[in-house]
Amino acid sequence: MKANFDLEIWLTNRRPFNPEDWLEKPKQRKLRPRQTQTIKNETGIQHDIEVVVRRIEAHQLDLTMNYQDWLIVGFALADGLGETGRDYYHRLSRFHPSYNQADCDRQYSKCLQGRRSGVSIKTFFYLAQSAGINIKV
Repeated sequence: MKANFDLEIWLTNRRPFNPEDWLEKPKQRKLRPRQTQTIKNETGIQHDIEVVVRRIEAHQLDLTMNYQDWLIVGFALADGLGETGRDYYHRLSRFHPSYNQADCDRQYSKCLQGRRSGVSIKTFFYLAQSAGINIKV
């Protein structure tokens, strides 16, 4: 069945030509919700760190073989534990042949002040795992 064309209806329903109607509109980017990491409460994360540090001590592994690694471990512990991490920093640093308690204290204090280093507590667990330590608690 063929529909009849009504010129009068077509003329009354016309809109004026607008070239902008034919331009490609910029696509709206959908913003994804920001991924946030779930961090255990301080006692939970401290427990996990304690377990991993004990495993490192049992193997007498030196995670701080060079200065860069020593800094990273300090920043990671400062991020995850704050001042509480100082003891762990000493326990991990003592396996280095040139360990000095005063230097270690000084360095950890600097790590606490520079908390915006981009290093998180996850880095500590990564370094431990890379050294062959089982980090599953």
